[in-house]
Amino acid sequence: MRDKIFFLFFSVIILCSCISKPEWKNPFDPKADISPGEWAPSNLEITQITVCSAKLSWNQSENRIVGFRIERKIDNGPWSIIAIIGKSEREWIDYNVIPDSTKTHYYRIYAYAGDNVSDYIEGSIRPSFPEPSNLVITQVSVDTLRLDWKDNSIGEDGFIIDKRIEDGNWIENYGIVGENITAFIDTNIISNKTSYYRVCAYKGMYLSKFVESSFTPSLP
Repeated sequence: MRDKIFFLFFSVIILCSCISKPEWKNPFDPKADISPGEWAPSNLEITQITVCSAKLSWNQSENRIVGFRIERKIDNGPWSIIAIIGKSEREWIDYNVIPDSTKTHYYRIYAYAGDNVSDYIEGSIRPSFPEPSNLVITQVSVDTLRLDWKDNSIGEDGFIIDKRIEDGNWIENYGIVGENITAFIDTNIISNKTSYYRVCAYKGMYLSKFVESSFTPSLP
């Protein structure tokens, strides 16, 4: 009888040793058999949508998380958390983009669950500030010129017009118009003297490049 009991006991031990230990893949559990890379976000895409905003979108297959943390740095500056969002979100818009193509914006996103964090996914963008184009100048009367241009930016504060006559100095901020306005009337012209104009978009302290053109008014 005793031999049968020992036989059964050792048989159970051998059987248990042959059964593989189940994997526990819960990001909330600090002892879980899951690496930070297994539940990290993926496929980060960054798209500039206005002069001062960019949309971030990504994928995430693991749903046993609390949410996402988004960090940003500009050029070689420090990383800082700029957003904490829920687990159902798969996109976020940064409304504080600096419209300067010389400044690289770096982003990284990672998921978190309790005190645990996943690996992060990283991407970057150099925001552009498109300048206006197709500046056309038309004489509409003896003393009046009309400027028209194409607006190539979204979300600018407006446009700045500079002017000079012949070889004179530029008169900066000769005219300023608001957002989406693409025309300017100059009623202070001199016949037979060439007027030069340049137009740029502006957003706060930031300016796009200029588009330039000239016109020599004549008496009818």
